[in-house]
Amino acid sequence: MDYSKFLDDSFNAKDWINASFRSNKESGITNDQYATTLVMKLQLLVQEVNNVIEETSQEVVSNLPRVLRDIDGIKHEAAMLQEQMKNIKQDVQKVEQDTSKSMQALLQLDTIKSRMEQTSEALQQADNWTVLSSEIEQVIQSGDADLLTTKLLAMQQSLRLLANVPDYDDRCQHLEALKNRLETLVSPNIVDALTNDSQDTTRHYVKMFESINRLPQIYRYYEHFHKSLLSKSWHELTERGDNSLSKSLALFYDTVVSTFHSQVSWCSGVFDNPLQVVCQMVSACLQSLEKDMSLCLSQHLETQDNLLLSVTQLKQVTDKFAHSIETVLLDSMSTADLNTTYVIQLGKAMYAPYLPYISNYGKLEAHYLVEQLNSIELEDRRFVDTSISKLADSVAQVFRVAHEVDERCRTLTGGVGYLHITEIYKQFFTDYSTEVKRILVNFGERFKNQPEGQAELDSWAMFSYSLQIIRAVGEIITDIEELDEKIVGNILISTDQLSVPSPSPISDMKVTLIASEEQLCQFEQLRESVSDKQSILTVVLKLLRSLSEHAHKLAFDAVFSQIATHLHLLSESQVWLSKSAGGALTADLPMFSLSPQEYITQIGQYIMTLPQYLDPFTRDATSETSEASSNNLAIDVAVKYGRLPYTKLQDREGESLDSIWLESISRATMHTYCEEILRIPQISAHAVNQLITDIDYLINVLDDLGLTPIDKLQSIVALLKASPENFIEVSRNVPKSLSSALQVMRSIEL
Repeated sequence: MDYSKFLDDSFNAKDWINASFRSNKESGITNDQYATTLVMKLQLLVQEVNNVIEETSQEVVSNLPRVLRDIDGIKHEAAMLQEQMKNIKQDVQKVEQDTSKSMQALLQLDTIKSRMEQTSEALQQADNWTVLSSEIEQVIQSGDADLLTTKLLAMQQSLRLLANVPDYDDRCQHLEALKNRLETLVSPNIVDALTNDSQDTTRHYVKMFESINRLPQIYRYYEHFHKSLLSKSWHELTERGDNSLSKSLALFYDTVVSTFHSQVSWCSGVFDNPLQVVCQMVSACLQSLEKDMSLCLSQHLETQDNLLLSVTQLKQVTDKFAHSIETVLLDSMSTADLNTTYVIQLGKAMYAPYLPYISNYGKLEAHYLVEQLNSIELEDRRFVDTSISKLADSVAQVFRVAHEVDERCRTLTGGVGYLHITEIYKQFFTDYSTEVKRILVNFGERFKNQPEGQAELDSWAMFSYSLQIIRAVGEIITDIEELDEKIVGNILISTDQLSVPSPSPISDMKVTLIASEEQLCQFEQLRESVSDKQSILTVVLKLLRSLSEHAHKLAFDAVFSQIATHLHLLSESQVWLSKSAGGALTADLPMFSLSPQEYITQIGQYIMTLPQYLDPFTRDATSETSEASSNNLAIDVAVKYGRLPYTKLQDREGESLDSIWLESISRATMHTYCEEILRIPQISAHAVNQLITDIDYLINVLDDLGLTPIDKLQSIVALLKASPENFIEVSRNVPKSLSSALQVMRSIEL
């Protein structure tokens, strides 16, 4: 039996018993017999364990006196050791007290010795300075630059120890003068080494200049040498007559990129910081050429018809160059190392020639847009249909120019021009809207002032042309909304670049294109404004609302002109003073015996035929073709922004165009009719009945078209039908001004 399981920390009695029974393989022994045997074995094991515990306990008890004696001995020895430690501490303190004066004397002697050694060394160095100064002229005459460098290093070391001598400043100036003579001596050799691309020789001179603290001077030699080569390349390219400035600039940048690649590799074997040296060299070259490049750029742009397009194309060449340099830097440096002064200066030097044009972008763009708008033909003074077509075609041309502005703003200014974009678009679309409105006014005057019998345009032709103008205005509004959304998105993208770290300063517009902190603050304000309003062309949309209303008024006048003709001078008709019809006394005849007059029947017939007349012009509303759907959308937008006269202000979305027009003409008819009625100075009893008949006829016509008469017309009918006795009662439910006018007209005395 395995009793080791009883020692496990995770012992489980049930598991042990079950395992024991499973291990029982003897045949003929039942589980009860096996259980009895197992219990007996466990009892024997328990008895054996008890015996062992008892023996161990007796042994421990017998050993306790000896253990106690050992503990007492150890305690006594610890007390003796403590006493000895106290004695040693006292001895050490006594020694310190007895020898303190001697130690102070030793320290003073050591200080004196150190000072004497320093004085001796200073005297030796002073003597060495004198010896070196006397020998230096001979070395210079010999032309041995290495020996001269060694002497200068020794003099430099001596000078460090002579910092407190009275003529220290004079000695410093003398040493600097000697370094200048060394530099003059080796400068031709440095130029030869750079000319021959000799890394070993150049590295030797780098170490030489570094040892005498003149390392920046060797950088200047390197910059001047390569700057002269690149400047020569630039002048050769610009003096060639067969190259455009764009091509010359591209070729020059290719030369700079090639030089950058080769020099980074070459400088790696010469300088400890090759990228910094090469970046500073290229920056110095571009800075030295800035005036010349700016002059070439200015002279080139004077010969160009499109200044902004030309300068944008040239900047794109520079963008490509900047990207090439940036790629080399990103492959060779970490992002943290890129944000250094020399990389920032390189980025600024690249784009310096364009900063005047970027700063003046708003004025340049505004001037260019004026020229573009003047070049777009908006009308034909001879033919109306051609003029309308040109006006409609101008929408696409105008917005092509407008989208080019947005594209140019991002390409040329990197988004900085968005500071001026609102004013640019406001002026551009204001000028365009003014021109369109002028054409509308001329068009309307041309229609109104047609000689009788020689009419060039009938009312429905005028309406057709007006509807085309409304469609054009709707397209303008739709395109403005799309342009506004696009520009807002681009502004947010551009302003986000200010808060997101750029891969390098070269591609960071805060470094290369934003000229001042003031511009940066303006950019932040623009972002906040755009984020709040989500629009920058709100002012333009207000202008277009007025334009749309004017276009709708023009179309309305064309349709309503026939009705206006019938109602003209209605109040001055003599029929309102007549007491009879056809010479018979008819004042007391019943109402059904009267017929509506010709003017109102003609108006009624015209209104009844309006749906038929409007159908050809509004048929696109139900068409499923893409062009028709686009036209209908443009008209719907125009209707939304420019309400038809006499229509309700609520949203008309989903309502058919012909129903809106029918409502407008009908309500205009009723309002104009009411005004003409109220102008009648006096009306006879017979004329009252006749007027009631005319009004009832018009109301019946409107009812057939599903239209409701306006309250004012219904009030006039009620006052006309009221007897003199009931007039006061009826007038209580109508406006006072209306009842007073009808009372005077009917000569009712109250």
